[in-house]
Amino acid sequence: MKRINFLIPGLLVLMSMSSCSTIFTGTKQSITFTGEPGVRIYKNNNKIAEIDNGGTTTVKIHKSLSSTNLIAKKEGYRNTPLILSSVFNPISAINLFNPIGWIVDLGTGAACKYDDTVITVEMLNENAQP
Repeated sequence: MKRINFLIPGLLVLMSMSSCSTIFTGTKQSITFTGEPGVRIYKNNNKIAEIDNGGTTTVKIHKSLSSTNLIAKKEGYRNTPLILSSVFNPISAINLFNPIGWIVDLGTGAACKYDDTVITVEMLNENAQP
């Protein structure tokens, strides 16, 4: 009986320290880009992906509480801005009244997710009229 008296409070402490979105959905999300082969995708001036000969590529991008700005580049084409819109991740609601769970989910960005998981990149030729 003494074991159960220690086990239940221990489990309650562990559960109260969990952060549901971080555990269940992670801090990164897979985003697929489709478009012309050779298009490179940049985040903060760092290349994160390049569309392959099949016309697609998938990359894991760290979740954010706000929208994420990306740029698609290809020689001979205008740079194309892309925006990943961030929305509330309903899995976070499982935290309920657990402030530690909310802090972890908000701090890691897992409290939100990207709305679109497939982005079609349309590039304009440098010489094309706007």
